[in-house]
Amino acid sequence: MADNPKFVIGMNETKLDISPPFWLKDTMVNTIGNRATELSLQLGQMYPAPEALKLGLVDKLVPEDKVQSTAAVAMSQWLSVPDHARQLTKSMMRKPPLID
Repeated sequence: MADNPKFVIGMNETKLDISPPFWLKDTMVNTIGNRATELSLQLGQMYPAPEALKLGLVDKLVPEDKVQSTAAVAMSQWLSVPDHARQLTKSMMRKPPLID
């Protein structure tokens, strides 16, 4: 994310009287945890870059003029992993744990 005070990230649907979609909730829970997602979505919170980094919504802050080149480097890392193995691993990580 660009390290610039003019940028924020979050989901403000509830402030617009819209319920966020379930898949977005699931993605946020997998990213920042249940309680942080609950507060974020119910309150429609928007986070400035430093808070988003601290919460785990973004992985890195970079100067605005470096966003595109930084994203290209990150994408090259992801694309260097074979799709099939990456997809299976992603699915495995997101499955709920088995309960006895």
